[in-house]
Amino acid sequence: MSDIQRPPVMTLLAVLALVTGAFSLVRAALLIFGGIRQVTQGYGGVPEIVIGALGLGLGALAVAAGIMVLLNRAGGVAMMWKFAIVLIGYTLVWVIYVSITGGTVSWISSLTELAIGCVTLGLVKTSEEIKTYLESLQ
Repeated sequence: MSDIQRPPVMTLLAVLALVTGAFSLVRAALLIFGGIRQVTQGYGGVPEIVIGALGLGLGALAVAAGIMVLLNRAGGVAMMWKFAIVLIGYTLVWVIYVSITGGTVSWISSLTELAIGCVTLGLVKTSEEIKTYLESLQ
């Protein structure tokens, strides 16, 4: 590792990824638990389990990306890029799922997640600080 420190914006993005990952893991665990309960009682539950599994994947990716960036690992920024893309896709799937099932969409949560994903994508691609940081890790 070189003398160049991680840009503060990367630290912020890593913390946002960790918080988003923790939220996603909790939501996914609740969905899976509810889905399993419904399946055992004999009335559906499979969509909840599928959405919960997708949420577990997102949560694991988010936590891994945040930790890798905080530990200055070489693949952390690339994983942060993947996390942002998956976050945007999952949020769109989540809004569609909740709308179809007749639930109430938490627009503040959904728009916040979309904003985190879009800002992460934008900063990773355009920030000169991040590009310099990436070059220093190689």
